Amino acid sequence: MERRHLGVPTAFCLILSMLFLLGCSVRTNAAEVKVKHIAYVDSAGRLVLKYEDFSKKGYTWKVYRKKVCIKKGKQVFGSKALMIDLGENYKKNSLYKLILSGKGNKRKLAVYYFTGKYLNSFSVNKSSSGALNFRWFNGEDSPYKVIAAGLTASPLDTSFLAQVRTAGTNSSMDLAASKLKNGSYQVHLLSLFDYKKKTVYGEGLMLPYDYIAQPGKVIGLRSVINPDSVTLSWDTVSDVSGYNVFQQGDDGTYQKISDNQQGTSITVPNLTGGKTYRFKIAAVSAVGNKTMEGKSALVQVTVPKIASAPLKLLLDVAKGGNIKVRWSTVPDADFYRLYYKTPDMSEFKLFGKTRNTEQVLHKLQPDTQYSIKVYSCTSSQGQVYESSLSSPVQTFVPKEYLGANQWKLAAANVRSVHYGRNRVTYTTKKYPKEVRTAFVNYKRYKSKTNYLIWVSLYTQQCSIFQGSQENWKLIRSFTIASGTARNHTPTGVFKLQYKEKGWFYNYTKELYVSHFKGRNAFHTRPLYNNGSVCTPTIGRPASHGCIRCYNDDARFIYKKIPCGTTVVVY
Repeated sequence: MERRHLGVPTAFCLILSMLFLLGCSVRTNAAEVKVKHIAYVDSAGRLVLKYEDFSKKGYTWKVYRKKVCIKKGKQVFGSKALMIDLGENYKKNSLYKLILSGKGNKRKLAVYYFTGKYLNSFSVNKSSSGALNFRWFNGEDSPYKVIAAGLTASPLDTSFLAQVRTAGTNSSMDLAASKLKNGSYQVHLLSLFDYKKKTVYGEGLMLPYDYIAQPGKVIGLRSVINPDSVTLSWDTVSDVSGYNVFQQGDDGTYQKISDNQQGTSITVPNLTGGKTYRFKIAAVSAVGNKTMEGKSALVQVTVPKIASAPLKLLLDVAKGGNIKVRWSTVPDADFYRLYYKTPDMSEFKLFGKTRNTEQVLHKLQPDTQYSIKVYSCTSSQGQVYESSLSSPVQTFVPKEYLGANQWKLAAANVRSVHYGRNRVTYTTKKYPKEVRTAFVNYKRYKSKTNYLIWVSLYTQQCSIFQGSQENWKLIRSFTIASGTARNHTPTGVFKLQYKEKGWFYNYTKELYVSHFKGRNAFHTRPLYNNGSVCTPTIGRPASHGCIRCYNDDARFIYKKIPCGTTVVVY
């Protein structure tokens, strides 16, 4: 830029001439209007005016120098900007008057300009406090009394979003951060002075500038841990364009996983159960090609090791005519949740939870269709996580299922014997005929003969069946006495091996001996040699392991049941 140095007398004369010219301004009958505008003489010596429209029919304009119109023209409505090249009429250190008149009315805008180059080296920088600092070089003989700096959103705006002024003798000033918002601006540096309440505009400079304030720190960082992911959320930080999300790698450094993330939450997928992760979130502002990141917030999360789903889900019958579901054991599962759904339900509902791998389903409607599924559950850090998948779904109608499994339902009431150190758990109650028949048929016992013997140690009862596998019919049953707690009757599936007429001692005997496992056999109670009963106990454990029977019952097995017949002791 051209610099001009004038002595004090010269500057004094210059001011006097300007005042004279102002006093000789062109007078018109049009009424001046107050219109927001920005005016200056640009570096090419052109008169620049950015103004608000005040006439919908357009405008005419005239430029005067020493009361002489040196240039004129027309301006359409909506243009809002004039840039007048004075050409050969340009004179340094001279005063010009621009009159912009509304077409068809007497309203006008009068703007005064002074030519001459005294400003250069204009720069804009942001200070550590966020304020904008404006610097320029002001010539020593500059006539300007005021230097103004203002910001507009675009080059054609007619008023400043924010501005600041200083004395014409200064060469820097600051615009406080409180008056600024993030954005792309046009920064104007204007020179001016006042005379009789009239503002005279001098040289003007303009620079584009992208302003970014330091973003605030992210607060309120929260995490919701899922089986294989984590959802991070945080409070909104005002006046930012987005957020940068970082994840710490195995080497300890943070890698950006989301750039300028929109919104205040993000879900990070594909995390490994049982592993600890660290994340950092920072607000970021972006204007033009500039970005600025605020202080980050940190969070550490441990992803639980979630148990997998049960691989099998089976239906079974339980005592009392109920249905039971059983499922496979899942490692790492703390408990299980069972859900059900009927056709009139839109989604599955919780039936119950258990630490076991089975659940009896009570109070089911007999004719309603049910769908059942199970989820494995893991407890971690005060939260419960279900397996991502459920077990296979089982669908059934209770009445139909129980009808198809009536043998199994009846057999479910059969108990096995329990031997303690000094006692045997048994009962004097007897199983009904249908339960005994259902038990041997449901268990699919078979025999090489057309007979089958079942000894229930729990009920001290012997049942003899005739027929074939899954088609056994009860033909005889009677009470027995099995082994004591010290002398167990062996349990299992055996067969009649051989028979003896009896065991004879000095004073007693046991008749009709039918062996089923080694020396364990069916026989009568101990009898004296004259045939009277020596040990009458029957209906409770009393033997040394054999099955004691009434005489007729022992004789029936001895006479009627052939060797090779299956004997079930349960």
